[in-house]
Amino acid sequence: MGQTNSNMISEIKAWFVEKWKWIVGVFAGILALAIALYKRDAFYKKNFENIKQNAEAEKKIVEDSAKELVDKTEKITEEAKKSHEAIVVKNEKAVIELEKTKKDFLDEAKESDTLAEDIAKELGVDFVKTE
Repeated sequence: MGQTNSNMISEIKAWFVEKWKWIVGVFAGILALAIALYKRDAFYKKNFENIKQNAEAEKKIVEDSAKELVDKTEKITEEAKKSHEAIVVKNEKAVIELEKTKKDFLDEAKESDTLAEDIAKELGVDFVKTE
């Protein structure tokens, strides 16, 4: 048994000595392939990281823009509401003032003996008095 193992080891050594160029070539090929695959994977990993960072940055920009749009829209709505309320208040005051002026004018007109003459004068026309 000891001799068959020695024989077998000798045959394996002889085979390696005879085929060492092939063995080194295959090993070098496998090593070169492994290095190429590692570099390719590193390249794809770097590209993936860049894409991921760009997607996150784009997402943040979109979220910030949407928030800003909502904030500005709410601000515009509030300002429009305040302006509307101010216009309504101003209009109510103008209506009250107009009613007062109208009442004063009617009161004056009731007491005036020369209403027609005053209107003609205001309009810039001649007043013809009929008796």
